Amino acid sequence: AFALHLLVYAIATRYFNFKVGVFTMILCGAPLWGNIHAIEGVAYMLMTLLAIVALLAILFNLENSKRGRGLFLFSSALGLYSNQLFIIPVIALVVFWLSVMLYNHAPQNNLRNVLMVAAVALAVSTSLYLPMYLWSGFNTTFHSTMPRHDLFAMTAALLEGLSVMTEVNSKSYIAVAGLIVLMCIWFKKGDERFKCLLALNVSIVLSILIFSLVIGVYPPSRALIFSNVFFFAITGVLVADLCLRRVNNNS
Repeated sequence: AFALHLLVYAIATRYFNFKVGVFTMILCGAPLWGNIHAIEGVAYMLMTLLAIVALLAILFNLENSKRGRGLFLFSSALGLYSNQLFIIPVIALVVFWLSVMLYNHAPQNNLRNVLMVAAVALAVSTSLYLPMYLWSGFNTTFHSTMPRHDLFAMTAALLEGLSVMTEVNSKSYIAVAGLIVLMCIWFKKGDERFKCLLALNVSIVLSILIFSLVIGVYPPSRALIFSNVFFFAITGVLVADLCLRRVNNNS
């Protein structure tokens, strides 16, 4: 968790400034869910750290198409091997990666490379399970005990997941929708960084929805800790940058 927050600070400082980085790091350390799982030492904070490393790799790649793919492959394969539910942040990051590339009218070869890297990461992580599969069998290795839900139950579960993301126990979807609306207001006024943040925030919500609808089960709330850290990092960047702009405009 300590390394995670240092990485959040480093990314926010690199793409914004020192003050935004400090505020974002502090805000990411405030939520209850993240602190609980950091103290318990479970693997979900490791998942979050690897997801942020994968995000950093994507940012490197968006700056230079020849960079970052190896780092994304390594962090994604390691995350998928550490916990199969890491597929959720992988979906979110790949959707974010592709959406930014499509917005920037990237060549089709670059889009295919993104899908290829994601497929290779999935293949590598699956191969790491091979000894376990050969020893224990498919059902023991990949069988899920999570209950299946119908569409109505899935909707309720999605709202419950958003409460983990936002730290709001009820009406959590209002907090998510409010942030998205706020970012849409900045979409035309802000620069490319804010548009990336909007795409990332939407991609996280879509990844939870895609996973739930395709697999037919809803992941345990603790597996969505990564969305909590990302949500508060995005919020921290927006709030800090807005306050600094207002101060600079008034001075």
